[in-house]
Amino acid sequence: MIFDWLFGKRAHARQLNRDAKSILRYAREGYGPDRQGQAAVATRRAIQDAHDRIEQGNEERKAVVRALKDYHRGARRTRNDINLTAFTLAIIYIEAEGLEDAAVNAKQGIEDFLADWKHLEDDEHDVVF
Repeated sequence: MIFDWLFGKRAHARQLNRDAKSILRYAREGYGPDRQGQAAVATRRAIQDAHDRIEQGNEERKAVVRALKDYHRGARRTRNDINLTAFTLAIIYIEAEGLEDAAVNAKQGIEDFLADWKHLEDDEHDVVF
């Protein structure tokens, strides 16, 4: 029981909850409205793509997270802050889904951020994956 709290599923969920809160605070305080909207659209696209890949049965959740981490590395290497934020949030969201209710705060925070920018869902943005 105590090992799960320190090293297992619950520890990972706590880390995801902290990371989501930190990244979302950075996005809301560090980006203007236009960049926040771009980050939300890119996050939504990345999460949807991950869901599509998982639902098609072609890949397991871990493989999809690995692919998102590769995209994340590319965004960091090219210093693309919007995609870096988007892929970070997508990784957190997909991993939180795998933990079910343990990381509900991370999922809810990301869903709230996406809901704030839902009106941009059909707009075009220059977000490169």
